[in-house]
Amino acid sequence: MNEHDERFSEFERVRDKGIKEDTKRAVSKFIDGFENFQQKSEWTKSYLDGVIAEKDYVPLIRYEIYAEVIFPVLAEGAARDDVWSWLWIYRTEQNFWQGETSFAKDFDEPEEGLLLRLYRLAPDDPTVRTVYLNHIIRFLDHCVHEWPAGILYGMNGATPEQCEELHGAVKTARNLDGDKEFEAFLADFETKLIAYQDRLK
Repeated sequence: MNEHDERFSEFERVRDKGIKEDTKRAVSKFIDGFENFQQKSEWTKSYLDGVIAEKDYVPLIRYEIYAEVIFPVLAEGAARDDVWSWLWIYRTEQNFWQGETSFAKDFDEPEEGLLLRLYRLAPDDPTVRTVYLNHIIRFLDHCVHEWPAGILYGMNGATPEQCEELHGAVKTARNLDGDKEFEAFLADFETKLIAYQDRLK
């Protein structure tokens, strides 16, 4: 364990005790321990690819650590169109939007959104394809979760134009789903979507 990992472990121990002032001091000590951007970059990659990637979900990262260590590394990489950096900006969206005044506000977010930008950067990357596919499946699952009452788009019933967008999402999902893992779900969704469109007519 290197010195940065030791300081981070100390921060976690203090944080778990629930004493705010001690936690703030531990956070400051951890952040101040980095001598340069290269050290921040090495620790960030190790932390995200190791500790965070092993979790079932990406937790909210302590604000100061994200702001002072992690986000600067990701933003620098994103400016170079580095796929790994874009992927982790997407995965840490909770932090990205939580700090909107200091992160999203000063970050040149693509008009198409973080995930589609990532996919357009690396359409053949297996990890990117899996992340994009799972995102679409979750979206479609939400759209159909009140069936047979209807097909949702957001919180409201889908309009005819939005139904066409959903057909496009199904097509994209099929293109991404090389192993046909979600084919049964997509076929069922498409059948319900067509039935819903007939109702709208």
